[in-house]
Amino acid sequence: MEVLIERGPREAFLKLSQSFFGLAWVFSLFAMQTKGWNFSNAITYGRAGYVATGRGYQVDTVSVPELYSKYAQSHIYIAYPYP
Repeated sequence: MEVLIERGPREAFLKLSQSFFGLAWVFSLFAMQTKGWNFSNAITYGRAGYVATGRGYQVDTVSVPELYSKYAQSHIYIAYPYP
């Protein structure tokens, strides 16, 4: 809506289609699953507080198998059929 109001319908449509075809919605689902998993673990098992170290974010290139091994447990569920 902000782009529609500030820049017009053409620019808003282009921005929306770019986000959709760029699979931004998949990233959003993945990010929410990560937050939900961590929140659930924090409530269930307790959790230590965040200690600021002053370091910035680390950006690395990671292979798909390594990403799978890190996030498969929290993001992939086995589907059980109903009886």
